[in-house]
Amino acid sequence: MFRKALRLHEDDDVATVLSDVAEGNRVVVGDRAGRCVCDLVSRDSIGAFHKVALHPIGVGEVVHKYGEAIGRAIEDILPGSHVHVHNLESIRTKKHD
Repeated sequence: MFRKALRLHEDDDVATVLSDVAEGNRVVVGDRAGRCVCDLVSRDSIGAFHKVALHPIGVGEVVHKYGEAIGRAIEDILPGSHVHVHNLESIRTKKHD
């Protein structure tokens, strides 16, 4: 199966794009077993190995990658959006509940 992004854990809110994605591109998200997880349209240009939101994430919600909390959303994040320092407060810079 062709994958443009990889979800690393079933509880993840984000996937890692495997190559550069332009705004408006289709992003097929797969899991480690090669199964299709979801199909998105990118809302932003996203560089390779950056994160894409898999579903809506509300401001203040904890974001998970690798099955672990990595940060908290500092604004509402729509599916297909680039998830990075502009909309995510790192768990390393502030303790999360």
